[in-house]
Amino acid sequence: MYRGHGGFRAVLRRAAHAAVAFAAISAVAGGAAALPCMTRAETTAEQARGLQAALMVAALKCVHKPGLKLHENYNAFVSRYNTELTSHSNVMQAYFKRSYGQGYKDALNKYMTSLANYFSLSTFGNKTFCEDMAAAAVAINAKADGAVLRGEFETTLLPATSAPTCNDPASRTMASRDVPMLNSRIPDLASIHMPDLDTRPVQAAAN
Repeated sequence: MYRGHGGFRAVLRRAAHAAVAFAAISAVAGGAAALPCMTRAETTAEQARGLQAALMVAALKCVHKPGLKLHENYNAFVSRYNTELTSHSNVMQAYFKRSYGQGYKDALNKYMTSLANYFSLSTFGNKTFCEDMAAAAVAINAKADGAVLRGEFETTLLPATSAPTCNDPASRTMASRDVPMLNSRIPDLASIHMPDLDTRPVQAAAN
């Protein structure tokens, strides 16, 4: 199974992310305390969306390493797990609606932008990002159907969740670390369509 890098290097990477990230996801609502805790299903849904965002960014940012087959593996991922990703998307929309009320769509769109930015920044702070994500893609695509729905995937490279899991005070949240940037568009990621659910294939770069 794929394992992310840990130790001192991981600490430095998280510190770099925190230094360049200006606002937490909680800024949308004015503070993390305003967010209700997440059910296990909501936590899994958020992690699944994080995995999708990570693989999508890798497919777009790692075009200089075609041998890793990130485009092919991302497209295989969204094709195979389309139904499961749709289910997670519905859960996330319900959570954001419960958390933000009428403004939930805007908050969700900002959150998905923050995920894309988080992983784009990772490409600068982690020299093995492409290889790490290629391994993650191979690992999830090798699993049995239902793996994404059940949350049976590696979460080491994913940011912490935006709220703690209910009845699990030790769960990591973005209120304290691994904070992504909000409302910051990255030009070369303009083709990423993360609001709601997008399972369209990523097109390979022209030669």
